[in-house]
Amino acid sequence: MIGKAECFEAMAYVDERYAYGSCMDKNMLCRIDRHTGLCEYVTIFPDENIYEERLHMKAVVVGDNIVFSPAAAKNIAIYNYLTGVFMMIPVEEEKTINVNYRCKMKYGEVVVCGKFVYVIPATCLSIIKIDIEKQEIVKTIRLNIKQKYIFRKDGLIRNNILFLPSSNSNVVIELNMLTDDTRVHKVGDNNNGSWSICDDGETLWLVPFVPGAVVRWNPDTDEIWEYDEYPMGLKYTNMIFIRGVYKNGIVYAIPSSANMVVAIEIKTGEMSCYKRCDENSDGLVAYMGTYDGSVFLLKCKSWKEWVHRKDNRLFEWIVESNEVKEVVYCLDDNKNKYIYDALIGANGIIKEKTIELKRFVEYISGSAAERKEYKDDTDNKVGKII
Repeated sequence: MIGKAECFEAMAYVDERYAYGSCMDKNMLCRIDRHTGLCEYVTIFPDENIYEERLHMKAVVVGDNIVFSPAAAKNIAIYNYLTGVFMMIPVEEEKTINVNYRCKMKYGEVVVCGKFVYVIPATCLSIIKIDIEKQEIVKTIRLNIKQKYIFRKDGLIRNNILFLPSSNSNVVIELNMLTDDTRVHKVGDNNNGSWSICDDGETLWLVPFVPGAVVRWNPDTDEIWEYDEYPMGLKYTNMIFIRGVYKNGIVYAIPSSANMVVAIEIKTGEMSCYKRCDENSDGLVAYMGTYDGSVFLLKCKSWKEWVHRKDNRLFEWIVESNEVKEVVYCLDDNKNKYIYDALIGANGIIKEKTIELKRFVEYISGSAAERKEYKDDTDNKVGKII
C-alpha cells in the first residue's frame, strides 16, 4: 500500500540510489529510493518534538554519518546510517539580544572541510565547528553582524572558503575553513537580499530574492557590478527569484514568484527571457536543495502553506541535460512503527496532552486541518517559518 506524498528539505544521498531525509511536516527520518520514489520509515529523531515542522534545513554526508542542521530542532543530529545510531548535540538557546533570532529557523547551512563540520546560523549569532571523529563541538565562531540577516543554505565554496548571502539584506559572510577566520561583506547598493550565490569561474553572482538588482562581485578586488534592466513583461510579487545557476556563460535566475526564467549574459550583464512561467501567477516556487547536479524546486500556493498542501508539486531540474521532471516521494506501506514509537515515547518527546491512536493515524495521513489540531504552537510564535 502506498501512502501519501512526503516532502524533504534536509536530504543527503549516501550512494547513487539511496538518500536519507528529514520529513518537513513531522519528526520522521526516511530512507528514499531515488529510482522508485518510495520512502521507507527509519526512525524518529530522539529528543525532539514529534509534532514539530521543519526540524532540519540541510543534511550532509561525512563518511558513514549524516549531519542535520537544526532549524526548529533543539539538537544537531548526527546519524550513522550503517549502525542506526544517533549522536545528538544540543544547541544552546540565545542568551544575548539578537533581533534576527527565530527559534524555528536557528541554523541552515552545514558544510564539510576534512574531519570538521561547520553548522552555519540562519538567525543565530555563532558558527558551530564539530569534529566529526570525536562527535563534539570544538569551537564556536562568533559573527559580528550589525545589519539584519537570514542565511539559508547551499552557499558557494571556493578554495575552502564559504560564501553565504543573506536573503533579506546585502550581507554576505565569508568563512575560511582552513583558518576559521570570518569576514562580513556588504555587497551592492541595490541588493536587498539573495537566496543563492553562483560562480562563473572569475566572479560571483547574486540574483535577488527580495526585489532588487542582480549583483556581480569579485571578492578578491571587491569590484561590484549591478544590473537591473530586466526583460519587458517581467512580473513578480514580493519574492522574485529563488536560485541562480551558472552554465556556459549564462546565469539563469530561477523564479520564485516571477513569471519567467531570466538569462543573464555574464560578459555584458544583458538580460533576456529564457522561458515564460505564467503559471507562477497563482503561486510560488520554494528551493528545496541541490543534489548530485540536480536542483529541486517545490511549486506551492504560498509560503504559509508550502509545508502541508497536498497539491504542492516537486520538480527536479537536471542542470547538465536541462531536463525537468516531476518527482513524488511516497511511503511504501504507511509504516505503523512510526506511530507506535511516537505514542509510547520510544524515541521522541511526548507532549502532556495525549490523543487516541485512531486520531494520531489521521494526523499522520490526513489533511492540513487535522495537522493544525495537534500542532503545538504555543511557544515562541514567530510568524512565517520560511
